[in-house]
Amino acid sequence: MGSTEKSFSASSKSLPRRRRVEIRSPRRLSANAGEALGNILQESHSPSSRYGARNFRRGYPFRSRRVRQCDGDVESIRILLAERSSATKARTASINQIHGLLVSAPEAVRQNFRRFDGAKLAVTLARTRPAPGTNPEVIARASAKRLAQRHQALTADIAHINQQLTVLAVRQNPALMAASGVGPFVAAHLLATAADNRHHIAPKDQFAALCGVAPIPASSGTWQRFRLSRGGDRKASVAVHRIVLLRKHHKEPRTAYIARRTAEGLSDRDIVRCLKRHVANEIFALLEVAFSA
Repeated sequence: MGSTEKSFSASSKSLPRRRRVEIRSPRRLSANAGEALGNILQESHSPSSRYGARNFRRGYPFRSRRVRQCDGDVESIRILLAERSSATKARTASINQIHGLLVSAPEAVRQNFRRFDGAKLAVTLARTRPAPGTNPEVIARASAKRLAQRHQALTADIAHINQQLTVLAVRQNPALMAASGVGPFVAAHLLATAADNRHHIAPKDQFAALCGVAPIPASSGTWQRFRLSRGGDRKASVAVHRIVLLRKHHKEPRTAYIARRTAEGLSDRDIVRCLKRHVANEIFALLEVAFSA
C-alpha cells in the first residue's frame, strides 16, 4: 500500500502543472457601458497611456473614436427608412395573403374578383360590403375586405413617409434630388450611407467600393473582364442600381454609350456595371459639394 502511494506521488510530481482558469459570469451592463467601453478603447490609443505609448513606439496609428450622430436630418432619415421598410414588408404580406385567400376561397368569391389584380384588387375588396354570417363564403369576403383595408392604410403610410423623406432630402442636398433617376427613397439611402461613412469616402474610389460598384478583375484565360464587388453597403448599391435602371428605361444620353459598348462585345450585365461606376462618380461629386459647404 505504501509503495503504491509513493509511486503515485512520484508520478504526480512529474506531470505538468495545470493553470487555474476562472470563468466569470457575465454581469449586467449599465446604461453607460457603451460609452465606458469607448473611453477605454480611446485611452488605449492615447500616447499618454501605457498601451498608447507602446503603440506609439511600435508605430501604430492612433484612431479616435467616431460615434454616429444621432441628431439632425440624417437621423430622421434613418428612422423613416426603418419605418418604411417594415411598412413595405407588411403591405407585401397583406397582398400576398389576399391572393392566397382568393385561391382557396369558394368559387363564388373567386369568380367575383378573378379579373382584378394588385392595387386595383385591394381597392375593389375594400369597397365590398360582406353580409353577416359565419359560413366560409361570408368569412372569406370579410377577411379579404379587412386585408384590403390594411393594404390601403399601409400604402397611405408609405406615401406620407415618402413626403417626409422628400422634404429632408431636399433640405440636405437639393442637387442630389435634382439628379436624374434620384427620388426620395434613393436619395435618403445615399445620404444615410454617406453620413455614416463620411470619413471613409474621401476619394471617389472608396465611395465606389462602399456602394459595391468597384470593378474586380474576373478574367479567365484569354477573356479579359471585370465584375462588381459584392461588398460594401448593399442598400447604397441598390440605390445606385435603381438610378441606372431608371436612366436606361427613359433612354437618356447614355444610349450612345450603351450602343458603343454593345458593339465592343460587352454583355448587358457588364454595361450596367460600367454605368453604375459612372453614376457613383456623379453621386460622389454631389455629396462632396454638400459636405464641403
